[in-house]
Amino acid sequence: MTTQRSFKRLVRTRMDKTGESYTAARAMLLAAEEPAETTDEVRVLATSDEAIRERTGRGWEEWFDLLDDWGAADHTHRETARWVAELQDAHPLAWNVQSVVSSYERTRGLRAPGEHADGFAITASKTVAVARHMRMRGYRRDETIGVGDSREDLQLHDAVGTFWLVANGLERDPTIREALTANSRVCEERNGAGVYEAVITELAERR
Repeated sequence: MTTQRSFKRLVRTRMDKTGESYTAARAMLLAAEEPAETTDEVRVLATSDEAIRERTGRGWEEWFDLLDDWGAADHTHRETARWVAELQDAHPLAWNVQSVVSSYERTRGLRAPGEHADGFAITASKTVAVARHMRMRGYRRDETIGVGDSREDLQLHDAVGTFWLVANGLERDPTIREALTANSRVCEERNGAGVYEAVITELAERR
């Protein structure tokens, strides 16, 4: 059996779309760079190869090989998430797990970009709306922040420079801490006061 089967398929799909060589298409995918003309609101790979390797100890090609060999295409999202979670010693809803499983499913055509997972409903609607607004206003990612209080809101980290989780979100669901990313911060304050804290802190630090 050949290795990197699903990832090779992803590379060749990009080649057909962009006209890039195999080497160039692979490099751009591993850097999580989408084609400029893409119409997908959510990228196929959740993050760069460097970032997923730092978070999980494996790169995209290694993960896709493991999932291919395990037969993930024949399992439900829930089953695959639990399998990956066991490998990572993490919760099935942890960012690491969901990023790996969802990226694999999109690559294999098992899930459309932004599609909800049965049993693990994590919506991309807010991320899509924020990203669209940023494009319309001409904002760069590093010029924006997101503030929320739930695991669903945490998905905004893909679109903004920094995501702030208000204190009551962590109080309500302590497992969210496992899903915090490098560009996530936790407020000391709760609810509206937490939003105020995030905004004031960002303004002060950007002077």
